[in-house]
Amino acid sequence: MKKNYYLAAMAMLALWGCSQNEVTDVPESRQIKFDPFVGNNTRAVTPVTTDDLTKFYVFGTATNDDGSSYSMNFNNEVQSTAYYWQTGYKYNFAAYANGDDGKIDNATCKNDGTALTFAGYTPDDTKDLVAAFGTADASVSISTDPVALTFAHLLSQVKFTFSTTDGGSYRLGITNLEIKDAVHEADGVYTYGQSENTLAWTENSSIGNYEYSSITEIANGTPKNDVKLVIPQGGTNDLQVSFTATMTGADLPAGGKTHDFTLNLPYTAGSASGTTSNTWTAGYIYNYKTTINLDNIDSESKPITFTPTVTAWSDADDSDITPVNS
Repeated sequence: MKKNYYLAAMAMLALWGCSQNEVTDVPESRQIKFDPFVGNNTRAVTPVTTDDLTKFYVFGTATNDDGSSYSMNFNNEVQSTAYYWQTGYKYNFAAYANGDDGKIDNATCKNDGTALTFAGYTPDDTKDLVAAFGTADASVSISTDPVALTFAHLLSQVKFTFSTTDGGSYRLGITNLEIKDAVHEADGVYTYGQSENTLAWTENSSIGNYEYSSITEIANGTPKNDVKLVIPQGGTNDLQVSFTATMTGADLPAGGKTHDFTLNLPYTAGSASGTTSNTWTAGYIYNYKTTINLDNIDSESKPITFTPTVTAWSDADDSDITPVNS
């Protein structure tokens, strides 16, 4: 009799162990996961790429198949947070990263997961802001595939490249480089669309300056540049960049020759698809190039230069010589 009780107890323990495995293992296979991809970015101040996007933040909603109700799963939470697929629901996801592992605490999402809002956002050159939308349909069955997320860059880059063609004995330096009175802070709204997502940086914008680093030791044939992340905006032809240019070296006085410049920033859309004239579009790098020589800084200073010319060889008249047998 005791032996029968023992066998029964062992059987119950075995069943309990199987039950525990089912509770643990089945949801693990149903955990919602993501497969991120970041669009190409030729150069970024601090780039976010597919390879180094290790952490991003997600909003997610699930709706009944008939669309009658929504429930939130991810709520501005890191993508590895454990949520599980539910049969009978369709899902919308909105994700972002403010640089790798960059959370924006006041980021919000529309209750159906189709619009992300970043209130009072100011660009930071260490944080490349990217965002994405994704969908999944578990109304009939659950897929174990990760949700594909293609992240787009929500900021623009503005680069200034300086060069000089003066002789090798001169060096150009740029200081006090800044874009004046541009949109510096704004509310960004990134909205999902079946054919194309849309981005607007228009609400509650404030004006400020974008200040660049100094650029030194620019020599003949060696252009140098600096670049910043900026809020995408129109009317760039009315914006101005100011800087101080200093030329040193050769026979110039100590401290060199200096001049302050203020220039407008027009842009003419060319072959780059998706760009608009006099507009900084998200995901694009705008490179403003200028060449500064000594006579641009000081009209009275004219460096001594030389134009070498080598005269061509001239042919003399042909002469005949007669061999003589002496």
